[in-house]
Amino acid sequence: MKLRRALSLTAATAALLPVAMAAAPVSQAADAPVPLCTEVGAGKYRQSATVTRSFGIPDRLTPSTRWTNFTTTLTNASPREFQSFELSGWALNYDDNMDHAYLGRYIDLQYWDTSQHLWKTLHGSRAPIPAQDTLKPRGSVHVQMRLRLREDVPMKPGEEILGGVDVSGSWVEPARNNCVGQTSSGGQFWAEKG
Repeated sequence: MKLRRALSLTAATAALLPVAMAAAPVSQAADAPVPLCTEVGAGKYRQSATVTRSFGIPDRLTPSTRWTNFTTTLTNASPREFQSFELSGWALNYDDNMDHAYLGRYIDLQYWDTSQHLWKTLHGSRAPIPAQDTLKPRGSVHVQMRLRLREDVPMKPGEEILGGVDVSGSWVEPARNNCVGQTSSGGQFWAEKG
């Protein structure tokens, strides 16, 4: 069964840096929760190492019809193969002011589909991005993406809101009681309306 059908990711990453590792609570759609590898055995197990990088995310994003391209890379730096590997992406608001929580709905986010040679839009929170089912040791997945802040965003002139984009990789580690490993790559920007 695909990981995205078995799991429901329920919390957004609190903060991202250009190179970041983060985890969010994960629960199984059926009954018992599936623990993150960092939670198994109260620190007895360590989550497999990953390296994540993002390039091209702007410091500031203003409403426009133009797209801003960026790339993100996730690398399996552990000696184990990642099983049931999946990618997802989304745009979100990092501002503490909940009145700004609408921001993610006004950010268009797309990935480059290498098989069809066209841009595809991500719809909704944590939308899936096609990727291989496994990721071998020292293997990497590279995603070309682009974003834009729509001109109909209901911001006031001069207002600034801290937003961001995130690409998350998830996998199952059978050697660790089928716990879920997760890492995130992305970045933050200030959305502003002149």
